[in-house]
Order: sequence, then structure tokens, then C-alpha cells
Amino acid sequence: MGKSFATDNKRINVLKVVDYAIYIVLVLLCVTYAIASPNFLTFRNISSMLVNNCHYLLISAGIALVLITGLTDLSVGSISYLSMVIASFAMRDWSLNPVVGLLICMLVGAIVGVVNGILMVKLKLSPLLVTLGMQLVVKGAGMMMTGSLIMVLPESIKVFMTHTVFGFPTSVLLVFLVIIILQALLSLTQFGKYVVAVGCNERAARTLGVNADNIRFACVIICDVCAALAGFYCAANLGNVLQTIGNSWEFQAIAISVLGGVSLFGGMGNVFPGVVVGFLIMAIVENGLGLIGVIPYILPTVQGMIIFIAMYADSVKIKHINRLNVQ
Repeated sequence: MGKSFATDNKRINVLKVVDYAIYIVLVLLCVTYAIASPNFLTFRNISSMLVNNCHYLLISAGIALVLITGLTDLSVGSISYLSMVIASFAMRDWSLNPVVGLLICMLVGAIVGVVNGILMVKLKLSPLLVTLGMQLVVKGAGMMMTGSLIMVLPESIKVFMTHTVFGFPTSVLLVFLVIIILQALLSLTQFGKYVVAVGCNERAARTLGVNADNIRFACVIICDVCAALAGFYCAANLGNVLQTIGNSWEFQAIAISVLGGVSLFGGMGNVFPGVVVGFLIMAIVENGLGLIGVIPYILPTVQGMIIFIAMYADSVKIKHINRLNVQ
């Protein structure tokens, strides 16, 4: 009995270490880069870092909801591209207001999300294969529409991206507003409780009367709308729609989510502070390496190592949680 109690305490301590590790890593990164480069902690650098990377935060927050339910979505990067292609056509050829263009962009994401949801949730097809196939279809559709050419966006969008509130970029503030809304949805509503319940134990959730299919369907749509928002944000920041928008974003998003404590096995995670901290770590790593003059080819290797560590930490956490539950 005493030995079992000691073992349980040890497992609980391991879980605490894993949970707090990302915050320790974040602080260590900030201290290290602040010492290595005097420009790191300047307002200009931090502002620039956030503006240039916030599309990753949007797409990661969306995919986190899907991962918590036990699904995955590898089509989000391509959705970012196609939705912005269609929105840019609407704004350029029909001279529509950028706000209308944003709504069209979100609508495209929602439509693809409905298709993904039907295939994955209603028809019970493999999420991996469905979204991998959708990734190719959606990306191909976008490239056919543009002929792989660059599409220049209206000046009004570029002006918006440079707008500030008390010196801070408005675009970044709006991204964090979306994050707050998603976290409120996850932690303060019945829907959010159902999302976690479905990911933790679908059978138990169904026994309690939760419609697991509808919960997952809704999360897929929210995820793909967030992907569309990420595409709009990135294109607006660049001033044009490039063929490279969305390339490998799904892997970056999953990595940020897992790094932020979202489990690949479902039932665990949050958008704030978890995904936000994961995003900050990845963004700071890239920014800091650039400031200290490290060649850019090293960045993918460093990011890959971070992903492996995050996945290992996730597996350790799940293993200890499962053993505690069994006992």
C-alpha cells in the first residue's frame, strides 16, 4: 500500500514537471537570447516577430480543438491557400470591401470543413487519409485558379496590417481576441466540456448523452475556419497571395499544439495559455536564431528536435495518466 502510494506520488510529480516544462523553456529561451542579442527584447523586434508569425497561432488554435477530440486535420495549410485565393479574386475582380473578402475567406474554410466533417465524422473514414487527400485536392484547386501566379491584394488590406493601437499592431490584437474567444468556448461553455469529454472517453460521453459526432463535426468546421483566417492574415501581411502560403503549416500547427500541452491522443489541452506558449517558443526560436546570425538551414533541424521532444513528453504524460487511472 505504501509503495503504491509512493509510486502514485512519483507519477504525479512527473506530470507536474512535464506540465511546467514549457514555461521553464520559454523563460530560458528569453533569457538566453536577451543575453546573446541586445535587440531581442526591444519593442520593435517583439512586435515584428508577432506580426510575422501570428498566422501560425491562428491555425494552431484551430487544430488544437480537433486534436482534443481525438481527430486530426492535415488539410489546414491548403485550406489557408485556397480560401485566400478565392477571397482575393472577390476583392480584386469584384472590388469588394476587405471585410467582405474576409467573410468570403471564412465561408470557404467553413465549406471545406463541412466536407471534411462529413467524410471523417459521419462516414467514419480515416481522418489521416481524408485530410491528406483533401490537402492535395484543395491545393490543386487553388493553383489551377491562379495558374501558380502571385495575386496582388488591394492597398486597403496592406494599410490595415500597418495600423496600430497605442503603438501595438492591430492585427496582432485581433488574433489574440480570436484566441480569447476560442479559449472561452473551450473552458466556459458546455460545448467545451463536451469537446474534452469526447476526447477523453467517447463511450462514456455518449453514455451521458453527448452527441460525439456533432461535437467533432463542429470542431472540424471551427478548425478550418481558423485555417482560412490564418491564410487571410498571412496574405494581408505579405500584400499578395503566394503559392507557398500554407505549405507545411499543418505540421507546424500540430507541433505548436503538442508543444503547448495538447495531447495527440485526445482529451487534453487548452488554447490559452498552452497553445500560445507553444507558439511563442517556436517563434522565439526562429527569431532568436536569426538575431544571433545562425544560418537559416539549421532552423528546420532545431524545430524537428523540438517536435520530437514534445511528442515524447506527450507520450510520457499519457503513460503516467493511464497508470494512475488504472490504479
